[in-house]
Amino acid sequence: MIERNYKVPSFLKDLQSRPFELQVWFVVMAIAGLRTLKSVVQDVITKTNSAALIIDVSIFLIFFGLCVLIYLKKIRHVPLILGVILLILLVFSYVQFGGVLGTTEFNMMGLGVLFALAYNRQQLVLMMTLYFVGVIAANLDLRFNGWLTRSF
Repeated sequence: MIERNYKVPSFLKDLQSRPFELQVWFVVMAIAGLRTLKSVVQDVITKTNSAALIIDVSIFLIFFGLCVLIYLKKIRHVPLILGVILLILLVFSYVQFGGVLGTTEFNMMGLGVLFALAYNRQQLVLMMTLYFVGVIAANLDLRFNGWLTRSF
């Protein structure tokens, strides 16, 4: 049997030396960032309106920034304020693409899962309350052609 010695990139060695929780958060943020990068590229290629591009770029920058900060051990979890900002951006995106009739419904579900994983009890209660209010407000706005719906 021939044994091959593969050199593991230092990036992966560094990541493997981190606590398991940070490894998981890094991978989750990297996947979310890549998913959002796909949306940004799609917005640019299809020449979607500038509001969609701004929202998607903002979401991408948040996930990318979290990924870098987690890798550098500057943070150990998703800060509460970034969860609120992500919720606001995804509510705008949800309205812009037609709510449950559009594709951002899955992004909203993913955000709910992220909240459940990211926050402790008190923070989770706050974030899920904001999440519930955001989804209800977005659906009411879509139903009655409110300010968000007219703006996007």
